[in-house]
Amino acid sequence: ASQPASQPASQPASQLCRRAWNYSSSPQTNKLAQGPARRELHLQHEPERMGVATRAASAEAKYEDRRVTRRAAQELVDAGVRGVPVPAPKRAPEPLQLEAIRPRRKKKRAAPTAAKQTNSKRPKTAAKPGRAGAAKLLKKAAASTGKTGLAGVVGCSMVGSLDPGLVAKHPALARASLELDSRLVLIDPSTNTDKYYILQIVANGDDEYFLWTRWGRTGSGGTGNLDEGSRDEVYELFATKFKEKTGVEHERAASGAYAPLPGKYKWLAVAKTGASAKWEYFVDDFVDGKRTGWYPYTDDASEVVEMLYHDYVVAKNADMANRFVKSGHFTYAVDLSSSAGEYTQRNTSTGKERKIRRNAAP
Repeated sequence: ASQPASQPASQPASQLCRRAWNYSSSPQTNKLAQGPARRELHLQHEPERMGVATRAASAEAKYEDRRVTRRAAQELVDAGVRGVPVPAPKRAPEPLQLEAIRPRRKKKRAAPTAAKQTNSKRPKTAAKPGRAGAAKLLKKAAASTGKTGLAGVVGCSMVGSLDPGLVAKHPALARASLELDSRLVLIDPSTNTDKYYILQIVANGDDEYFLWTRWGRTGSGGTGNLDEGSRDEVYELFATKFKEKTGVEHERAASGAYAPLPGKYKWLAVAKTGASAKWEYFVDDFVDGKRTGWYPYTDDASEVVEMLYHDYVVAKNADMANRFVKSGHFTYAVDLSSSAGEYTQRNTSTGKERKIRRNAAP
């Protein structure tokens, strides 16, 4: 068949196919005159064109392609071209029903059978403990080393009596006799540091001797440790820890009669237990909706401040007028230097200062 003048022979067959197929885009060309050539090109390159259509992403694109193919083939048949296959009509795809789309549910994994567990090739590793499991492991480790957390114990201990942490964690020693007692303090105003270290030798009968130590920040329960041994072993351990913390041998040290060494603890003098009192603080800024006036400390906080009062005022320990007490998330600077009893507390984080007083009334 001869080709029209508007289509040179050197033109690729794929371009001729597109031009023959898109005959409506060339109105100046007589589509009936090029029927045999268009039929040949159509039949030869239909797989190429259909291959593009079959790669379409949606069902609507495929349906539209089939509809155009059928219409073009029907026009060729109507024009008298023989042997042109006319695709059968096909139903249009149904529109997507959004209501029918539901989120996919995750399939539950079945529990492994005994055979799978025994025949598994991967080595079984211990599961990582959660928060509760980690707390149990820490508690178990602390028990194995003798250390005990004392977060719920009031961080005060009067010299001459069993430490409340020892009684709380070891009730069997509540009636034991106290043979040797030392309370050490380390204060650094530049860093708001105020730490304590308690050493006590306890005898339970004639053949059981223990060394109880507790340390932490003033106002907190801290951490305790109980060591057991013979009388000589316990006394030797006491002397070793005392020198380690103070830098002074226990036999040569006088209670509260020496200046603390840099970076070392100070040994506090014995404060004879006197009449205890409750402590109060003054409110004048309507905090928490409180009216102006005096309000009582909590029992724990009152005991801690009373201990500091005994250390400085009653026992006459030098350099103990200004202390730093940890309470919750804050640290308070307690000033007991006033001889007139005008004591104050200051929040080291916010800078808020309040008046405090010792109420000895029953």
